[in-house]
Amino acid sequence: MPDAALGLLRHALRRQTPSTIILERDDRLDAVDEILDDVLRMRACVAAALSVKSHGETAFGSAG
Repeated sequence: MPDAALGLLRHALRRQTPSTIILERDDRLDAVDEILDDVLRMRACVAAALSVKSHGETAFGSAG
């Protein structure tokens, strides 16, 4: 997953709290370790966004 895609995820998570996030791949579906790494990186983004929101900080203007 490109860093730019994670940047878009962080941007979206500052504004929304989706119930589902889909990781889409067009090829290399057999690269299980790579897919799991992408999922871990996405989960870290979600955890960071939820932490910011749960501590009452504003989503807009926060570093990310």
